[in-house]
Amino acid sequence: MPNATTDRAQFIFRATQYGDKEHTAWIITEPRTERLKILGRDGFIGFDLKSGTTFEQARLIAEYLNQHIDSITCTLFS
Repeated sequence: MPNATTDRAQFIFRATQYGDKEHTAWIITEPRTERLKILGRDGFIGFDLKSGTTFEQARLIAEYLNQHIDSITCTLFS
């Protein structure tokens, strides 16, 4: 049976934009306290949104995630 290691951390979800196009919104995560060890010192988690998602829609999605997600979990099997 494989061994499993689970790491859990709390994040803040934030809407942001890249490039200079109107519909280039995505969601980035920022650690509240501890980082997920698997991400190392400089890694991060982001969510690419479907094409055509506006920044305002992304902001509402981030707000919803902040209200309903307590933590992000990563499990590695060896």
